[in-house]
Amino acid sequence: LAAIGAGDLIVVDANLPVPVLTVIAAASALAGAPVVAEPVSVAKAGRVLAGVLPRPWLVTPNADEVRILAARGDAAGLDPVADAARLLALGMQHVWVRLGPAGSVLVGGDAAEPVVTDLPARDVEVVDVTGGGDALLAGFLHALLGGADLAAAAAYGHDVAALAVTDRHTVRPDLTPALVERFRTDAKATPP
Repeated sequence: LAAIGAGDLIVVDANLPVPVLTVIAAASALAGAPVVAEPVSVAKAGRVLAGVLPRPWLVTPNADEVRILAARGDAAGLDPVADAARLLALGMQHVWVRLGPAGSVLVGGDAAEPVVTDLPARDVEVVDVTGGGDALLAGFLHALLGGADLAAAAAYGHDVAALAVTDRHTVRPDLTPALVERFRTDAKATPP
């Protein structure tokens, strides 16, 4: 934990036990390092609240996980913006709700009047979704640490995920920044 420094970005997922998440959150708070928290699954999503609040700069749930985090449990209906606003009211600065083939929604700002950015998923022929969420987050972090703003980083993450799910490998062996840029360039050249 001594390696956590100011300006670093700390990424945690809910596979870690709550006491470990709590220690990491405290160390990051002392260092002034923002925390990105990935809930991992509905069963483990509660660990994010127990171990990371009120420190997360960004939390990245899917539609089911955000309902759990927003304390709606199994409530019917999908309202990711309202659920994200509940998390903003708890102290999270940004909530990026992943909606699978429907894309994602990035929510930040004030809980009463959140700023919402809708991000479409790329229209690709899916071969295997295994690793798609991990690729989405990795692409987002790569772009963010490269200087992109949140919305641009999220769009980049969608492109990385699109490439990941069009391959039969869990981790696409040819996935590089150059491949992502070619994919993005080709998409701009081909109108929808």
